[in-house]
Amino acid sequence: MQETFRGTRALRFLWHEQRGLCTVCNTKITRNTGWRAHYCVPRVMGGSQSAENRVLLHPESARLACASPRIVAGQFLWVRPISSTLR
Repeated sequence: MQETFRGTRALRFLWHEQRGLCTVCNTKITRNTGWRAHYCVPRVMGGSQSAENRVLLHPESARLACASPRIVAGQFLWVRPISSTLR
C-alpha cells in the first residue's frame, strides 16, 4: 500500500492513522480494493482541508457515507473523523 501512496504525504498519513482500515466497514484498504479520500465535513459546509477532516474509504463505503449523513453537534457529519474512531 505504501508504494501506491509514494509521493503523496497526506494519503500516506491518513492510511497510517487509520491503520490501513476503512472507517466505515473496518476492512483493509489495499490496492485491489481501491480507496477514496473523503471529507468528514464537506468543504461546502465549512469543512477544512486538513487531514483531521479527511478519511480514506473504500469506493463503496464512500458512496454509502454520502448517502446517509449523520448530524453531530449541529453539523452534518458524513463519516466519523479519525480521532473518534481509532484513538
